[in-house]
Amino acid sequence: MEENICLIRNKTCYNKKTYIELNNALFRNKFLICSIICLLLIGAGIYMVIAGFSKIFGIIYIAFGILAPIFFFVMFKISVNKVVKNSERLNGKDLIVHFDFYNNYIECSGDNEVGKFDRKLGYKDYYKYIETKDYFILIIDKGQAHIIDKNGFDSPSDIEDARKLLEKIKLVRKGKKSWKITY
Repeated sequence: MEENICLIRNKTCYNKKTYIELNNALFRNKFLICSIICLLLIGAGIYMVIAGFSKIFGIIYIAFGILAPIFFFVMFKISVNKVVKNSERLNGKDLIVHFDFYNNYIECSGDNEVGKFDRKLGYKDYYKYIETKDYFILIIDKGQAHIIDKNGFDSPSDIEDARKLLEKIKLVRKGKKSWKITY
């Protein structure tokens, strides 16, 4: 019976800012990896040119090291624009989503022009979660995530309680690739 008692409630407004924050969190690690690879390419290219090895390959390495971040940034912008465009199907109106945290699952519900929705997901159904300064981002799969605004909790202690409940995502995914990244 205890699992049917709502422990924490949250109200999150999904809008353009929310979707941009989601993409920022998802691309942050990829950008860091890309930056490291680009610096290595540039360094190897400079070494090849200075040390007298193949100057052509050195220049190619340097060019890739410079062009890759530009390509990555363009891909990031395309991804953000695609997500924002999909959110505009709501005719520019914000979507209010209610998250109710229970002992074994999270229930999310809301109402928009497309219709009402109500969904329960156990902590085992999430792939991982990412915590940013303002949001908890719960990844369901490659194309789905729940974004929970920390300002949508009733009290600051609810944020810590939610964090403890979200740790269950790591516990039930034991043995599978699951981690928490804090920015």
